[in-house]
Amino acid sequence: RVAQLAAQCEVLLSARDGFAPKGEGVGDGAFFAPTLLLARDAAASDAHHVEAFGPVTTLMPYGDFDEALHLATLGRGSLVGTVCTKTPALAAQA
Repeated sequence: RVAQLAAQCEVLLSARDGFAPKGEGVGDGAFFAPTLLLARDAAASDAHHVEAFGPVTTLMPYGDFDEALHLATLGRGSLVGTVCTKTPALAAQA
């Protein structure tokens, strides 16, 4: 799924940046590098309907709060998002 998203997104952080798990038992585990993607055209991004499990996230820039809410609706409730604000009215609007 990450490869599918990376076709449209800029990869900001991935295994290429030196991911190397360490510690006892690491040879017996299954690990995936933390991956950070940037969808410069957030409205057109596949990230709204392609879910890459693991430590993978896609940043989506937006112009204003209304645009951010619109982007959140494109996932149709199936993916997770977070709103962080000190403004109770914005939290209630979200």
